[in-house]
Amino acid sequence: MNQLVFSLFSRASRGSFKLVAAALLSASCLLTAQGQVSVTGSLYSYPGDGAPVADAPTVSFSSLVLGRDGQAGVMVVGQGGEATVSSYLYVGAINGSYGSNGVVSISGGTLYAPSVWMTMTSYSDSPYAASGTLSITDGGTLFTSELSVGRWKNCTSTITISNGTIKYINATSSTMVIGGTGSGTVHLQNGLVDLQTVYVGGQYSSGSASGTAVMTVSGGLLTTSGLVLGSVGTGEFYMNGGTTNVGGSVNVGNNRNGTLSVMAGTFTQAVSTYSYFTVGGNDGSAAVTFSNKADLIALSNLQVNSNGAMTLKLEGGNADFSGAVLTVDRLITSASAQMIIDLSDYAATEDKILDLMYVTNLSGSEGDISWVIEGLGSQYEIDGTGAYWDGNTLKIGINYIPEPSVSAALLGLLGVALAARRRK
Repeated sequence: MNQLVFSLFSRASRGSFKLVAAALLSASCLLTAQGQVSVTGSLYSYPGDGAPVADAPTVSFSSLVLGRDGQAGVMVVGQGGEATVSSYLYVGAINGSYGSNGVVSISGGTLYAPSVWMTMTSYSDSPYAASGTLSITDGGTLFTSELSVGRWKNCTSTITISNGTIKYINATSSTMVIGGTGSGTVHLQNGLVDLQTVYVGGQYSSGSASGTAVMTVSGGLLTTSGLVLGSVGTGEFYMNGGTTNVGGSVNVGNNRNGTLSVMAGTFTQAVSTYSYFTVGGNDGSAAVTFSNKADLIALSNLQVNSNGAMTLKLEGGNADFSGAVLTVDRLITSASAQMIIDLSDYAATEDKILDLMYVTNLSGSEGDISWVIEGLGSQYEIDGTGAYWDGNTLKIGINYIPEPSVSAALLGLLGVALAARRRK
């Protein structure tokens, strides 16, 4: 088997990068056969025997940094190609003199890389910036254990998965960390992301960061044992389709700001005594929004703390309401938590009694929650005293008034704080 073996440069004592017996491949090194793997542009490599290799569908690297001296480095793993980076793969890099971009495209091939950093720097005060881009398409697959996306200052990184896969090497130890002091974005459009833990907004619980992190799911499947939004920097998670399955806990706004929105698709959390869906915590603030347009939202222990806000968004016309917006195994709320019913896009033209939430294990005063109703149009009025419990189901009645009255108009403008109580 033809091979290219690379090794990572070491760091000097003052934290800078030092090239150890390395060779710079500034021209393209193209490998073609039944499967295609190419490495072009500027990169760090060691040892220096990276001569072009032809007709090699499978190649191996020890360590590789894409991007050097202000010039971009590019790796393409084409249909049927297979590449292995056994140590570290850095996609883009910043040093004291340059910011260098990196690009990886897995279009039908397979990349094995236990540690992928997009991008990398040891210069915390460098004025330069760099970006890292990863796209996985046409059935391509990345096997990894550690995936860092825009963690460092002045680093901006993006991953797009469209008919591709990101999957763990070790099922019990695999993470994707989006953002931190830099900015990272991950788009799951179609395909699979299967990793043990996903952090959106950095990983570590101490310190602060100005970076932002965003993950969107519009198709495909995200499966993970833990989802953390807003640990070091701001973390945002938006679902407009596809499926998210969480086997353990979800934490929104752990130490910094976190946002989670499920407007379409399926979001489920495995029911367990130890699995919590926590909204707000420590020094963070959190906002979650659940829409009736989603196919299914099912949570374990839903806990909304004093610095958390949960919105149930009711949108659409007469035919858009069927069943509860979300199902919860157990509900735990702070008296000062913000609980909102958003009717700004409600368009039914008949009287309706709507199911808002079903709680499997509802006991004591857990259901005594004050709900704020926002966006009520002048053509509607709330039936009775507002949201109420019918057994284990939280409901609300909304009457349609073809000729809106002045009182209904004022109600819609001001909003109403209504308490949900059990009906005797």
